[in-house]
Amino acid sequence: FHVYNSNPSIIKKIHQIKDKFIDVCITLTTEKIQYHSRINVDFACRRFIAVSKIIEHLDAPMIIVDADVLFRKNWSDWVGEDGKAADIIYSGHNAVPFWEKVPAYFVYIKNSKNAIKYIKTAANFILNNINKKNYIWFLDQIALSACLDKIDKEKTKIIARPFLVDINHQEESMCWAVTTSKSNSIKYNEYKNS
Repeated sequence: FHVYNSNPSIIKKIHQIKDKFIDVCITLTTEKIQYHSRINVDFACRRFIAVSKIIEHLDAPMIIVDADVLFRKNWSDWVGEDGKAADIIYSGHNAVPFWEKVPAYFVYIKNSKNAIKYIKTAANFILNNINKKNYIWFLDQIALSACLDKIDKEKTKIIARPFLVDINHQEESMCWAVTTSKSNSIKYNEYKNS
């Protein structure tokens, strides 16, 4: 978890989650951010900056997800053997504009040289724009998508899985997410509350 402008009750809740899921390596970092009119862009993007700094200190891969992503299947089973060797995995779809090539709601980063280089490049892209007060909606996706084109694909195993994260909530999907209409998804809310 990377939590912004936290309070003790949120920290306590995350520790409860960590205690409940002892087989999952759950980390917690916090950051204070000055409130401004486009704080939503900061909230969406800064987790990638945090990961770019943290991953080198862990001997494990990292999964960066939106807070509203619901995991429905076992990651190891779902990703398969080829996925376990991947440096980068994201939820890819063919018919999307270039700035949505890598949706920001789920990105798996292996602790490998090329994956770390990728996330650091994307984080620098994001930080450069935030420092210039270029609070563009989808800045995280633009950075992830643009920087994916810059990495050495011969030396980096990249997998784009169409049913990794699904906003239509199909049964075969690994995860479900919601987009702008968070209250209109009956299947999502039923699963979340079960």
